Amino acid sequence: MAFQMINIADKPKTFRRSIAHGFISFEPSTFQRVASRSLPKGDALILAEVAGIQGAKMCSQLLPLCHPIELNAISLQTKLYPAEFKVEVIAEASCYGKTGVEMEALTAVNAALLCLHDLTKMFDPASTMSGICLLEKEGGKSGHWKNKIEEADSTKSPRVDVRSAATLANLKGVTISILTISDSCSQNHILDKTGPMIKTAVEDCGAAVVKSAIVADNIAEIVDFLREGIEKSAVLILTGGTGLGPRDLTPAALQRFCSAHGGFEIPGIGELLRNEGSKQTPMACLSRSGAYCVGSSLIFAFPGSVRAVEQGLELCVPLIAHMLAVRSGAKH
Repeated sequence: MAFQMINIADKPKTFRRSIAHGFISFEPSTFQRVASRSLPKGDALILAEVAGIQGAKMCSQLLPLCHPIELNAISLQTKLYPAEFKVEVIAEASCYGKTGVEMEALTAVNAALLCLHDLTKMFDPASTMSGICLLEKEGGKSGHWKNKIEEADSTKSPRVDVRSAATLANLKGVTISILTISDSCSQNHILDKTGPMIKTAVEDCGAAVVKSAIVADNIAEIVDFLREGIEKSAVLILTGGTGLGPRDLTPAALQRFCSAHGGFEIPGIGELLRNEGSKQTPMACLSRSGAYCVGSSLIFAFPGSVRAVEQGLELCVPLIAHMLAVRSGAKH
């Protein structure tokens, strides 16, 4: 039987994008080493991301009939699931070409997972890779396609990678209040995903969630929550209402509350969030997300999207314990 590469000479060039993921499960002690970045060979999470990028670039050399593709971008992300002792690898590839980048994304995932196994095999030779699949693709004749497994899981609260084992315990005893600010969620038109996601993430870090609520985009309602929450919580986390729209009123509510209670903004947090967000989308510069300090309490305001909240938590959760300590008089 003869083999042949499919002729794509007559196909038009279009934007193509694919997302794939997979998991690797470890023994608890091995997971701890990975999460704390204390493996003898180095930081496994960073090395896995590098391996994934290399894998995507070498895809056509590994698969005999796969077309060489000029990639526009390839990005890898790792997420930790402490309760299950596993790591998820997510790869996103894109190009402007005549054929898709599904195989590049999948090869990236496999290369990253193999790298994680290679770096941990001295402690855990039986680590198990699973769930490797394509999540989403767009471009070409098929248009936009999404894996039904991913759609079925969309009602669940995403888990958040807080990156290190030290972070998993650094919020122990910290009280947190969570507020989702959304007209649609408050009227039950859509499901609130970000509030439950924040709750899961901070509880995984040892924090105690003492209050959570959903309010409309209304300054008075937001201020009322802040007033009650600041009495019960060391940290308040808000999601939604930080954009430029006429109903994005969170910054105005925070300014009013801080002015009335002697609080102030922490500019560097907003700068950090926008800088990191701009690596995903240039629209991140339009966000008015940020952090504030009122007395000894901290207030974080994240955008309303799952992706933005996930990134905000990854960036800010590791800072909270130190920020609270400094507000209590500790040295920087």
